[in-house]
Amino acid sequence: MKMQPADNLAEVLKAFNESTEKLQSSYNALQARFGELNLELESKNSELSRRVAEISEIKDYVDSILESVTDGVIAVDMEYRITAFNRAAERISGLEAKDVIGRRFGECFDTDFGVDLEDVSGDSASVSPYVLRNMKVGGREAFPVRESTSLTRSGDGAITGAVKVFEDLTELRELEEQARRQDRLATLGQMAATVAHEIRNPLGGIEGFASLLSRDFDDGDPRLKLVTKILEGARSLNRVVSELLMFTRPVKCDFRRVRVSEAIDGAMGFLSENMESSNIKLLRNMGPTPLYVRGDPDELRRALLNIILNALQAMPEGGDLEINCHSRSLPEAARQMLGTGLNGTWVEIAIRDSGPGIDESEIPRIFNPFYTKKEKGTGLGLAVATKIIEAHCGQITAANSPEGGAVFTIALPLED
Repeated sequence: MKMQPADNLAEVLKAFNESTEKLQSSYNALQARFGELNLELESKNSELSRRVAEISEIKDYVDSILESVTDGVIAVDMEYRITAFNRAAERISGLEAKDVIGRRFGECFDTDFGVDLEDVSGDSASVSPYVLRNMKVGGREAFPVRESTSLTRSGDGAITGAVKVFEDLTELRELEEQARRQDRLATLGQMAATVAHEIRNPLGGIEGFASLLSRDFDDGDPRLKLVTKILEGARSLNRVVSELLMFTRPVKCDFRRVRVSEAIDGAMGFLSENMESSNIKLLRNMGPTPLYVRGDPDELRRALLNIILNALQAMPEGGDLEINCHSRSLPEAARQMLGTGLNGTWVEIAIRDSGPGIDESEIPRIFNPFYTKKEKGTGLGLAVATKIIEAHCGQITAANSPEGGAVFTIALPLED
């Protein structure tokens, strides 16, 4: 018996309904699974966001530590390309991070990094001990540093580069030289005091007998001229002995609050006529605000007078005398070397002349007593000035200025 068309249609509709129900059931199951996956994805995204925030906080924390340390920090990869350059490294080297990040270390510095990354292995020591060496930046003179290099590694221990931590020793070297010079001056002072006393007694006798002898000769007697020469020589030598004794005696200071510009004005008041007659132009820059130190006004004026007079004598045919005054802070290491009594902020008085400058070989000796290149100089002016400034817990340095001439810098602790 053949199936009628109506029966065929019923079977088709039944099969269609069954397929529709299966599809609906699969859709519902798929929708439920999609909801589960969506919840799981949201949870993963939330966890990822939290991890990213944590990593960002850690990075910011590490960066803040890196930027706050006083030592320079430079990191490189295996090709010596600079990947990190903190603020202290910028200050010490004079370079800016934005100009060196991504460049090879050898393109920015004229010294090697301190570790051979091509010859290291996985078992190489990670940290090298601190060493003293000179670092040189292109276009600058080499300066002393104390540095240590360390290898950087990935999570699995593979070497990824190196990092250098270094400290500028320029200030410390200058302070060490100041301490050595002070020891030399103390020894010379003790010896000079003994010699001066031994000379003064017979010198007084020579001058006294020469004066008595001069009375026995008439004005036209040729022997009177010889006796006069003896008297002049004895008085000149007596003047040197007096200056020497002045150098050997302790500096007694009446400390008070002193305005630096007034001390400079006081010293310049004695030299104004000399400057006019010598065709010397004065250039002054005392800074935007008044600076004060604790000291003896008379002694400070005397020290400044000796140094400024030395600058004027370096320009016999005229020139420019430049006096600049500003404040600056010492590095922590230099502050510790000087002692905890200082607040670390100093007043610097730079006195520059436009003369021929100083022979580099003479700079370490120019503050020594009796060291002079002048025909009529005693060599005690700078030595006395040094003793006065050191009695004020300060220091004097000398150098040749890049603009020409010599520059003497007096540094004194700032009076808060």
